[in-house]
Amino acid sequence: MDQWLKACSRLCESCAAMKALMGKLFLSTSIVLWSGQAAADLSLSCLYTMLSGIHEGMVFCGDKIDANDEAKYVDLRIALKAFINKNAQLDRSKIGFDYDENIKRLLRSRGRAAVCETQDYSVLKKFFLESITAERIAEIRKRLQTPSDPDEGDCP
Repeated sequence: MDQWLKACSRLCESCAAMKALMGKLFLSTSIVLWSGQAAADLSLSCLYTMLSGIHEGMVFCGDKIDANDEAKYVDLRIALKAFINKNAQLDRSKIGFDYDENIKRLLRSRGRAAVCETQDYSVLKKFFLESITAERIAEIRKRLQTPSDPDEGDCP
């Protein structure tokens, strides 16, 4: 786990949200799964990072994502990215063109066992699937209606 954190840190030096996620998320398997309060407190940058990283992890691990869920995820991710890049306070907080490739490179460097066969993986998958329900997407989209600092809020 410690090597995973170090690798994430090195890879994500230019992406504050990814760095914050990896530094905190994998320290504990007790991530707080969605509740009304957790959804309201989670920063949009962190949410984007979490959803993107978990999605890429699921693809890397060979998990099949339902076509409907994939479409909901893609639409939500596009909206989040546009909001973050428009409202980011610092350029380094914006989502770059190589964002996904950096995640994929990190996953490949860790290998399947270190990513797919951990206790964290099942918890993260559950978070992802709960995050793309119609109710959660509606909550997120409501937040996207009001310009704000996408880094404002919690990141587990």
